[in-house]
Parts: sequence; C-alpha cells; structure tokens
Amino acid sequence: MCRAGRGSAGRRDRRKSTRSEQTDMSTKRVNGTLFADMVAAGLKNLQAHEIELNRQNVFPVADGDTGTNMRITLEKGLRAAPRGEAAESIRDFLKGLSSGMLMGARGNSGVILAQLFKGYYLELSRSDRVSPGTFVNALTRGYMVAYEAVINPVEGTILTVARLGVERLKPLLPRNADFEALLTLYIAQMRQVLVETPTMLQVLRDMHVVDSGGTGLIYIFEGMLACLCGEMLPDVPDAARLPAAPPAPDFSKFDENSRFEDGYCMEFILQRLRRDYRQDFSRDALVAQLQTMGESIVCVEDETRVKVHIHTKKPADIINLVQQYGEFLTFKLENMQLQHNEVIAGAAAQAGQDTSGAHLTVIASACGEAAALMLREMGCDAVLDSRSQAGQLHSAIRAAGDGPVLVLPGSPQLLTEALQARKSDATGRIRVVPSASVAEVYWALAMDLPDSPDPEERITAMQEALEGTEALRVVTSGGSSVAFRKGTPAAEAATPLEAVLAGLRSIPDIGDRETCIAFRAGRIPEADEQALLEAVGKAWPMLECTVMDGGDEPADWSLAVI
Repeated sequence: MCRAGRGSAGRRDRRKSTRSEQTDMSTKRVNGTLFADMVAAGLKNLQAHEIELNRQNVFPVADGDTGTNMRITLEKGLRAAPRGEAAESIRDFLKGLSSGMLMGARGNSGVILAQLFKGYYLELSRSDRVSPGTFVNALTRGYMVAYEAVINPVEGTILTVARLGVERLKPLLPRNADFEALLTLYIAQMRQVLVETPTMLQVLRDMHVVDSGGTGLIYIFEGMLACLCGEMLPDVPDAARLPAAPPAPDFSKFDENSRFEDGYCMEFILQRLRRDYRQDFSRDALVAQLQTMGESIVCVEDETRVKVHIHTKKPADIINLVQQYGEFLTFKLENMQLQHNEVIAGAAAQAGQDTSGAHLTVIASACGEAAALMLREMGCDAVLDSRSQAGQLHSAIRAAGDGPVLVLPGSPQLLTEALQARKSDATGRIRVVPSASVAEVYWALAMDLPDSPDPEERITAMQEALEGTEALRVVTSGGSSVAFRKGTPAAEAATPLEAVLAGLRSIPDIGDRETCIAFRAGRIPEADEQALLEAVGKAWPMLECTVMDGGDEPADWSLAVI
C-alpha cells in the first residue's frame, strides 16, 4: 500500500517517476541516498504550503513565520548534508543534516524541527541502512530529544503531533511492515492528533485553527512518502513561493504610540571558549536563569556550542549572562510586536479589498446543543437545528448580508434545501459543500483554513477534505438497522453496531483508509462505542477510529471514513 495521505499534498496530481513504474513496490531498507531524496521532497512539499503555514501561525505569538522558519531550517540542513556517494550511509547523511539544521534553525518551530532530526540521527548513528522497525525507534528518540530541549513544553503543538503520532502507530503497525505502510500510518496518526490540537491549546481553539508547526511536520512526511512511492511532487507555483530573504520590516507599524507586549524573539549560537571565560558552564543552571528572563525557551547543548531560543523583553540581560562563557557565532533579535502588528495590518488590508477578502459565513446544522456548540467552536457562524421546519436556511442566508456564504448541510433534508437556494441565487455568493451527516461537517471544518482572508481558499480546503470521503449513516426502523452509504442502503443488520461494521465492510478500499470519525447518538449504549473501537482495530489495524458524542442526532451512527 502506498498513499501520500489525505492532506492537500496527498490530493495533488503528481507525475510518476521511473521508480513508481515497478509493481508491488515495497521498501524494507532505506539508505542515506534514498533518505536524502525523501527529505528533499519533504522540503518541496513544505515550501508549497509555506504561505498557508505562516497564516495559520498563532502560537506562541501570531508573528506569521512558522512556514518560513521550518523551510529555512530544513533548507540549511540539506545544504550542509552530504549527497551522492558521501551520503550512502544514513548515519553520514543524518549527521550533516542535523548539524546544519541546528546551526540554521529559526524560530520555535525551526529549533524543534532540528531537534527531531537530531534525535533521528542519535538513534541511527551506527546504521548504514534503516528498517521500518528501527525507524519507529528513531521517531520516538526524535520527540524525546525535542521535548528535552524545550523548557516547559506545551501540548497541542508540533511536539504533541510528533509524540502521539508515533505512540499511536506502534500498536497498529503490522509485523514485517514496509516503509510505505509505516509512513502512511504515521501520517494518518499525526493528522488525527492535529485535529485534536485545539482541544489542548486554548489559543488554537479561540482562533479556530490547528497547530501550524504540527501541520508543517505532516507536510514534510507527506513529501517523504510521495518520494518513496515514486511520485514526483509538482513544481511549486510562484504564487506559493516566498522570497529566499524575507522582505524588510515595515517600521511604520511600530511607533511612539505602540504598546510593547510581545517582546523580542532572541536566538543565538554561543561558542564556549577556554581562555579568559568562565569554565563552570551548566545547561541546567543557564536554563534556570533564562526562565527568570523570558519564556518559550529552547536550549540545546552540542559539545562546546549552545543554541538558545527565547522570547524576552530584556535581551541585554541575557547577552551579559551568556557572554561570561563565550562569544556568539550567530545572533538574531526580532521585535515580535512589530511582526505581530504587520500580520494584523496585512490581514486587515486584505479584508478591506474586494469580495475576495470578504468574511465567509459558514452555516451548518446539528441535532442538540452539544453538537451545535462543538460546530460553533470549530468556526461555524450559524448552526441550524436539523429537526426544524424548512425556511430556516433562507433566514440564515439573509442574516449573513451580502458576503459569501458556505453551507455545510449536515443532513439530507438541509442538503436538498441548500442546493435549491444555490440554484435560485443569481449572485453566485451561495456555495454548498455536500455533506449529509454531522461527521462530514466535522471533518470539513477540521480541514478549514479559518485564518485565511480568501473565502475561495477556505471553500476549496473544505471541498477537498470531503473528496473521496465515504459517509455512512445507520438508521434503525422496523426492528432492523440499515447502513446508508452515499444515500443508498449498503447493508442491513439486527443491531446498529452490526450495521456500522457491515457498512464499513461495504467500502471497497476500506483497508486503505486512514481515519474514521464516528458520532454515536445518545440513545446508543456507551458499551457499543468500545465494541466498535475494538472491532475496527482488529479488522482494519491502519484505520484510526475516533468516536464522539452525537447527542440527539436522528441517525444512530454517523461516520466519515477518510
């Protein structure tokens, strides 16, 4: 099996290379040369999404540079790494790559990314080639090294995506799995964790986004998998590129009337020196002092060099502290308040343009307040009661004003009404992403880009999220339970649980699917939830199943299988 994931990288058209023309390709060992090609493809896929990641960046400060920081960090690592015959050993390639990434790491996300790859190198430092099982160990070592480098690590970030992604795949990985299966499963688990990040981090929940660093990590591994499968990523269009050097800051966005709340982003590499400097250096002691001077601290010791990232309002104090031990190899100090103000001003300017910058009103439906509250928290402007009479959709559309409107129906009845409303609207501002269940609405919203000022970009993201998604609804009537797939009866059973499993078996490629979102109606026993999870895990080990409370939903079960 070889699938590049359900993210936008996985949906892109690709030109096949000679490698993919072989049948039943199964990779059991990866050497440094192949791994170098995989990382280069990961960088290419990351670059294709750089602007998107910058827009998505809200933590720890909304300074709009996550994609750029991760891209530059990986670029510098690849430039420092050996290639060709010198990189035939994965040990030699990773040694150069991780060293270059550490020296060139930018921002919180860049430093953490460098630490992940440092962990891969440490685990594989005696290997010429790596097997899937050993690479799972490297993924584990990677997140452990990254957690150790971050002082007061915060969950709901790239750290969580890397950690839970590999820990969740371990019990699911089949014996003798190949690299294609391993990376496919790893990406699937990371994507599921990514959807959960807003539940772990308040600022993500408030801004209706998922973590940008975690998203970037997934894009890297999607590119790596695409390369392994012999799929060539398309060239990055100019519109998706950012200049190699960032534009000069707009100093007008920080003047004598500005508030200084976000402080500075300070990064440096300190070379410890023997002569005329203190020799009692201790990383733990340095970290203890840094914690009194700032936050978002990452501190990495690499032999006689120390890499530090910190957000602070008192950079001079830190400079005086560390210069007791040595001198700077690199030094960066950026006014995060200026960056933040530029991001806010840029978003406001785009929002003030023509209809492409207009607010997109998202309308969906649900049964019960619990489900409605969840959809509102995920970004819906209006959540209709799917049990109400016809006409409520037209009222919601009128209340949206003249801007664009997207309807995620969430029920067969509202889908019909939405399609009629779109057909009768002469302005073309009403768009419909067909979805007949709360599970489909949930998945579409999970893949939304709510921080994007372009409604078309958001609509496309949600449309693509549901492309290829299989929807199941189980309804009980007359003593039997029927599983509807694409609105047509697909299976019948004595109980709702049996109907769910029969419906899943009716999906032709169910063995290749990665994620299942299931909403259980409140009237269905909780015991059925655990029974479903166990049955799915046994029948389809690579299918990650998540069950949520469906409250008063008319269907016993509503599922979206991705």
